[in-house]
Amino acid sequence: MIDTGLYSVDVWADFEAVDKSGHVLVDPTDIYDLELVKPGKVVVAFDDDHTSLAVVVGRVGQGSETRIQLALAPGDIEEYVEAVMRAVSDPCDG
Repeated sequence: MIDTGLYSVDVWADFEAVDKSGHVLVDPTDIYDLELVKPGKVVVAFDDDHTSLAVVVGRVGQGSETRIQLALAPGDIEEYVEAVMRAVSDPCDG
């Protein structure tokens, strides 16, 4: 994982570096573990100011290089953390 001082993240990304479809483009060298980079996988991305959950969309060619496309999840990552904590800590009355 990449340590940001607050979180450990999977990917460093410039959230403003987007392609025509609106997906964030990431250089593969900015990914902690390339095994995580499979379409549909959820990763934690960081851009120096913000942390976000993201879904790996795929790989695209950009000139002679390959970039990874990410779809950022809306909202603040803390909301997702709180939702998961509720889900795993509240017992089900099935």
